[in-house]
Amino acid sequence: MRDLSPFEITKAVDYTDSEIEATWVDLPGEAVDFWPLRHSMVPRFLIGAKGGGRTHLLRHRSYNLQKYRAQQGNLSLTQAVNAAGYVGLYF
Repeated sequence: MRDLSPFEITKAVDYTDSEIEATWVDLPGEAVDFWPLRHSMVPRFLIGAKGGGRTHLLRHRSYNLQKYRAQQGNLSLTQAVNAAGYVGLYF
């Protein structure tokens, strides 16, 4: 039996919402408002190598995590979505 790489096991799809939030790291110097889709109706494609963080990014910006962050910050979901400027759909 071959040894499994930890990257084969710990995929973003396997994390819970709280684990996605806990493992998110904001880059130093980055504005909180960096999300490129916030004010655009134009579809975007995220491209990159396997393991590059696309799923983690999309899950972090999803409705479920918006709802989770609202609960953690004692905000209503409406307040959180209005502050973010978008409703994140991940499916």
